[in-house]
Amino acid sequence: MKRFAGVLLIVCLALSGASLFAQETFTLKYGFTKGETYRFREEAAMDQILEMMGQEMKTATKTLFITRIETEDVMKDGSRVLLVSLDTMSTAVKSSRMDTTIVMRELVGKRTRITSDALGNILKREIVDTVGSLAEGMARQMGGRENYRLHRLSEKPLPIGGTWHSTIVDSFPSGGGATVARSEIDYTIAGKEPTMGPNVLKISYSGTSSVKSKQTMMGSDVFTEGNGTTKGAFYFDLVRGLPVQDEGKNEMELTAALTGAQKMTIPMSQAGTATRTLIEK
Repeated sequence: MKRFAGVLLIVCLALSGASLFAQETFTLKYGFTKGETYRFREEAAMDQILEMMGQEMKTATKTLFITRIETEDVMKDGSRVLLVSLDTMSTAVKSSRMDTTIVMRELVGKRTRITSDALGNILKREIVDTVGSLAEGMARQMGGRENYRLHRLSEKPLPIGGTWHSTIVDSFPSGGGATVARSEIDYTIAGKEPTMGPNVLKISYSGTSSVKSKQTMMGSDVFTEGNGTTKGAFYFDLVRGLPVQDEGKNEMELTAALTGAQKMTIPMSQAGTATRTLIEK
């Protein structure tokens, strides 16, 4: 009997120790609430260098976005119907040829309807309010019109240190042609971030990106290809299901080839940073 009691005690202690060392896991899902409106402020900076006809041209831009996301509906499967628009968008451009600030008033309030599942996968995209082709083209170059992007979350609950991979392919019309962008991103749950809130996780990411596009400009076709890298971290509120902040860096090398009456190849390099923050009510 004593021997049995001793064995039972050892088993209980082993189970107790196992529970102490069991890792807490986290389920990541977006929680945009029906009828609620969310606003995000993004500040981005980019330095671009291009070579044209033997000359090097440098351009520095600083862009401010305030994006509005209205949750139009929440479906039974957990997907959200979101109306995305801009409250403001301005870009300061500085180069050897200009030093000016462009305010994109034509885009303010123009809505795009997006249907996204709870993990951030875009299921459907629809332009609600159209704009002129010039404003649309400039918006694409500056990171709008629908400049807000959702990170793809893990399908499975993960502990701190857990990782997942996301492949994102996006295509959209641009300049009389089309652009296809692809990214391969690795995510890691770095840990809790109590300075951001009691239920906030820090999630780091890094990966590669590529872009291919065809546009028509002044009677010539312009083919652009490029590859780049990205890295950063975003902070996710587990209770609300919301990203409260995102800080990232990216670099890209591109080549634009012009065909038609005037043939030309233009190499470009870009390096940028961006910080996006949830505007709390």
